Amino acid sequence: MENAFLKSTAEILKHFDVTERSGLSSNQVAASRQKYGSNSLPDDPPTPLWKLVLEQFKDQLVLILLGSATISFVLALFEEGDDWTAFVDPVVVSNTARTLRSLTAKSTSKGTDILCRY
Repeated sequence: MENAFLKSTAEILKHFDVTERSGLSSNQVAASRQKYGSNSLPDDPPTPLWKLVLEQFKDQLVLILLGSATISFVLALFEEGDDWTAFVDPVVVSNTARTLRSLTAKSTSKGTDILCRY
């Protein structure tokens, strides 16, 4: 039915051959589902983990940590001695933060999907 929103209730009921009390019969529902499909939205595909990881680079805190790791690396290159902990610490913190955020986003996405099924 085209432009059903412009029709009156009586016209709609007459078009579908129903009453306000009874509605569609089981056979009419089955026929409509076969002809038009289920009245539901398609499920969104899950976001891949690699995409969640890449999204973490948009966060300012991660960018600041990566910047400090780069600066620490450059300073460690010019510093005499074999102590690389000044470089390793910011990298470990940055990677740990990114990994935890990605895993949290993934588990949140799964939880949302489960709730949407009900």
